[in-house]
Amino acid sequence: MKLPAIRKCSLFVVLGALLPALGAYDFPIAQAKYAEKSRPGDDGKSLILHHFSYFQPGVSFGKIPAKRGAFYEFSADVTALRTERNAFYAQVTFDNKHEKYHSIAELIFKKETKNVKFIFQVPPDSERNYIDIGLYSRVTGSGLICRNFKLQEVKRPESRELILTSPAFRGSIYQSHPIRTISGFVRAYPEPARVTLTLRRGDQVLARSTGKSFSFPVADDWKEGVYLLHAELFDRNGRKSGEIEQKIRKMPPSPVEVVIGQDRNFYVNGKIFHPLITGATDLERNKTAAQNGITVFTIRPNTEEEARAAFAAANRDGYKLLIANYYHVGGDPENDLKRWFTRISSIIPPDLLKDPALFAWILKDEPAILGEPFAPLLDAYRKLREYDPYRPIFLNEAPEGSVEQNRVYSEASDIYGMDIYPVGRRMHGSIGEPYSLTSIGACAEVCGKAVEGRKPVWLYLQAYAWHHKNPVYPDLAQSRFMFYDSFFHDVKGILYFGISHERGILRRSFLPVLFRSFNEIRVVHPVFASGKRVAEDFRNPVRTIELLYHGQRYLFAANYTTKEVTAQLRHGFPDGGIPVAFENRTVTGKNGRLTDRFTPNAVHVYTNDPAWRTLEVTVPEVWLSSIREAPEEKK
Repeated sequence: MKLPAIRKCSLFVVLGALLPALGAYDFPIAQAKYAEKSRPGDDGKSLILHHFSYFQPGVSFGKIPAKRGAFYEFSADVTALRTERNAFYAQVTFDNKHEKYHSIAELIFKKETKNVKFIFQVPPDSERNYIDIGLYSRVTGSGLICRNFKLQEVKRPESRELILTSPAFRGSIYQSHPIRTISGFVRAYPEPARVTLTLRRGDQVLARSTGKSFSFPVADDWKEGVYLLHAELFDRNGRKSGEIEQKIRKMPPSPVEVVIGQDRNFYVNGKIFHPLITGATDLERNKTAAQNGITVFTIRPNTEEEARAAFAAANRDGYKLLIANYYHVGGDPENDLKRWFTRISSIIPPDLLKDPALFAWILKDEPAILGEPFAPLLDAYRKLREYDPYRPIFLNEAPEGSVEQNRVYSEASDIYGMDIYPVGRRMHGSIGEPYSLTSIGACAEVCGKAVEGRKPVWLYLQAYAWHHKNPVYPDLAQSRFMFYDSFFHDVKGILYFGISHERGILRRSFLPVLFRSFNEIRVVHPVFASGKRVAEDFRNPVRTIELLYHGQRYLFAANYTTKEVTAQLRHGFPDGGIPVAFENRTVTGKNGRLTDRFTPNAVHVYTNDPAWRTLEVTVPEVWLSSIREAPEEKK
């Protein structure tokens, strides 16, 4: 469910007082559904909430009457059972066709009682006249006491946003990636009758416009520093109803600038760069993986010496680094932030910020599902981007939660993404069909909606087996489907998880699949990143995208079913034989149609690009010799 103009009450100022409640609901503590250790409180007016599952609530209230299209405020007083870190959030379920709403995690300690509240809207076209509310306890604490539940109908809150579409990266102008305009739009509720916008540098007015959308030219001679974009909103009576300001910075040049463009691609000192990322292992394996398509390795250095050695190897062997020193919230967010930043800046001191090996940072892994509170995470993001204004920051989430919850957490990032490993999996999320390969695209869609198409999306794909005994890895068809499904959903960077995991890769037979995937992604990624889409068809079991790139035509076709399919596909090739890339065969095209057979989840690529006829891959010996085969489990 998309809440226009509200999205996240923790980030938007709710302007003006809410009207008195139009309706209220008393929560029947005794009638709630309790999972495992959760139970009613001894006083009959409270409940004890324990962590039960990442995907199912500890306590739930069912069939709460609710008006379609109405806005409601939920509130509760929450206290920790012991003096330790706990987190609380709620999930609102509407019907089978609308997304759930998730509130933002609130960190709770015994020394305090927090009044947790949030506002949501029931979908106007909901199939039901009731909602369900589930309560979650997260992180490491012993549980929570919840009292004084309230659910009351309220008037829709006022909200105002100034959205920049250019510059696309952090509202900043970089020397290596010049822009032509400062563009964007104003989004507000109530809808303003008139909007005026002014662009200033100090006291100097550079441009003015009226209307919710704006586009101001950027002059070549603009000086470095801060520019102020100011919007004034007026109601029907001509009275000012509000104003918004947005700072835009023209940055001084840096030896290395990694900039996200308006196309959501990555540019290193002005040249496009295609991230294909995996965990670092030993230097020789890193080197050979880089020769086969990996462009970035994730590292977690513990000392400055470790970092400098990794930077030297990256520069020598031709790859870049993604720094993962996660921010963790403890009992004192302010001091936690200071300690974390002191550690970061000592391991990666200022002179390394000028090193070309440094590509980007990872701020956190799966914060929402772990119940990490958002506000301290946003402070950490701001601190890190202040320290390094020239590198993007990535935040990864689990395949769980609503678009609204992910939208909030995505604000603490420049790149947002999820990890999803559907082959041989245990329950790992609830987006799409969790046990299907199509969950890859479903996660990409949620992330794309969360960032409203204004930030790049990355996905972690599977180089990992859920079961350490008799491990099951993706075969080549499954692996190819997963990365093509990512590209079909406009993913801008792919990461592979499992290579540097504590168990590592447990089957040598998976290595040819992995290295073939690396090399094929290296070939196709530039086409998806920069090619011109001339046609697409997502209506049929075999979905297609047709692109033009550097004068060559490419038709990508993927079977989105687990059945064998014979499909007739539209195309723009001349009549005659059409090569099938990487397969050493051709099909016949006539009158803009071709017919081909697809095995389950198969992907075929048709192109007149002669460089794509074959793809020969050899697994480096250093990788084969490094794998310790896991013994088969005795049956």
